[in-house]
Amino acid sequence: MILTGHLSTSDKARSDYAYIPFDVPAGIVRLDIRYSISHPRDAADLRGEGNTIDIGIFDPRGHEFGTGRGFRGWSGSDRDRFFIAEDAATPGYLAGPIQPGEWHVIFGLYHLAEEGCDYQLEIEFTPGPSTLTAADPPTLPGFQPALNDTPGWVRGDLQCHTQHSDAKGSLDTLLATARTRGLDFLAVTDHNTVSHIHEFPAQAGQRPLLIPATEVTTYAGHMNVWGLRAWQEFRCSAADRVAMRAIIDLAHAQGGLCSVNHPKTDGPPWEYGDLPYDCVEAWQAPWPFRNEESLAFWDALLMAGRRVIAVGGSDYHQPLLPMQGRPHLLGQPTTWVYADALSVEGVLAGLRRGHACVSADIDGARLDLRVFDGANWREMGDTARPPTGEISVTCQVWAGAGGMLRLIADGAVIAEAPVDADDWRREWPRIASPVRYLRSELIRRNLLIGGWMMLALGNPVFIRRGRQVGPTLKVEPT
Repeated sequence: MILTGHLSTSDKARSDYAYIPFDVPAGIVRLDIRYSISHPRDAADLRGEGNTIDIGIFDPRGHEFGTGRGFRGWSGSDRDRFFIAEDAATPGYLAGPIQPGEWHVIFGLYHLAEEGCDYQLEIEFTPGPSTLTAADPPTLPGFQPALNDTPGWVRGDLQCHTQHSDAKGSLDTLLATARTRGLDFLAVTDHNTVSHIHEFPAQAGQRPLLIPATEVTTYAGHMNVWGLRAWQEFRCSAADRVAMRAIIDLAHAQGGLCSVNHPKTDGPPWEYGDLPYDCVEAWQAPWPFRNEESLAFWDALLMAGRRVIAVGGSDYHQPLLPMQGRPHLLGQPTTWVYADALSVEGVLAGLRRGHACVSADIDGARLDLRVFDGANWREMGDTARPPTGEISVTCQVWAGAGGMLRLIADGAVIAEAPVDADDWRREWPRIASPVRYLRSELIRRNLLIGGWMMLALGNPVFIRRGRQVGPTLKVEPT
């Protein structure tokens, strides 16, 4: 079967997604689909002219927004062909029964030339006797069992990819790298698909703990959803805040945690504004990769009174050879979480509480911040309610010798202290209480390119009290 058509800029103005229906007869055990487009844009030139069309597919169970029960896969523009069979499928796609009825290819209209885009779909049916007894493709497997039930700090990477989306290597290769790097947990966030999660059960009981996740990838921003229990909706046209709010609500309804990814130039930036996401990837890849923009994005949310947790993610796209890992590796940066157990539930709960910090590497500096508000000691992510205008602060730094510790209150640096030991602790017994938040960071001057480098980034203690009169006082450490 060959289907042809034309996609215009007016089609894209109506929606970033187009659906091409086709009928599958009974008795089919495999589909092979290939597509081609006119004037394809050079993948290495994201600002060039031409067409870039992503592709995915839904089976006859439906493609309605919010349910998408018929979702069978997505590969973006990284493949020009894929197959789905009863017992196997191209990575990014879900094996299972080839139900007779109306299927839909979904095109993502990422970039269209002014003259539009001609497309051709070649669909090949392989008939045969079915070997399946189940009527539907398998549902997502449950969470992996806990690796231990001991509370403590655990380290992981919250964004990375496999060949189920746009990386080169398999899940097995990624996990071998993670074990070499010493990571305790790993969120595998392939783009707009869940096919990678079906490989998780074979890894049960082994480090790293695998957190089921996906990167909701739209043409106006990316967002990780961690803790998936079902397929995650991703179809949101550019800057459609209502649709993105619905996607976040759907993720929350299944217990997921949402995090805006790399909100910075060429990140791509986040264009949906302030919505009820839980976290911000304030640090993606090594610090010089425009992460000061992401930090400013997060700080602006904090200044607006939002409780948003900062995380890091390498966005590692898994080169196969060590020398291809430059300029950065899995775990650069690393997110540390204080979890009640090394379990999916434990790590996600620690992130929700904000008991987390980010370090430049797996063995890099990390820090902890505690605030005494006159009644209780509050940890990162907690809310302090000082009855007076003062708080006490304690900061602990590990492996940070040579750095400069800074306290940031309501967007301003209020204290600095050089860190002269790898096990370092400092107290500020009396600080004028911020109005919104207090956080800490560890920096170092970058002698090669100028400016400064982030070594570790901590989450805030949030403040709830009456509006402060006058500026926050700058204080010196004791």
